[in-house]
Amino acid sequence: MVKAHGRDGLAALLDRRLELTRCFTDLVDASPHLVRFHEPDLTAVAFGYLPRGRRDPEAFDRANEHVHRARLERGEWYFHRVGLRDPGVLRRGARLQTLRCVGCNRRTTPAHLRAALDEVIRLGREFDDVT
Repeated sequence: MVKAHGRDGLAALLDRRLELTRCFTDLVDASPHLVRFHEPDLTAVAFGYLPRGRRDPEAFDRANEHVHRARLERGEWYFHRVGLRDPGVLRRGARLQTLRCVGCNRRTTPAHLRAALDEVIRLGREFDDVT
């Protein structure tokens, strides 16, 4: 990487990824349908769809499994699934299976992030409608 990009190039690449991560967290935080579980770990952000009117970890896990599975089946994009202990967003200490965004693709734009989160919300609402 250093040979290919040089120090300045690597610094610019990291700055861009951190900028995208800030954009992503701002989008998640601005949505009443999404929750974020921590400050970004460099470019990794654990988040998820918050089922309508429900803040229980079980419904959260089922809704986000639905979102994750639907995206994988289409193969268009996916967020990783990662388990973590809830720091107090839904139920402190509960074991959750969240979605995780890792901003590593240099071609990702804020428009991609908005579209991806819009799709998370759409699929989450789909889950709400059948449960």
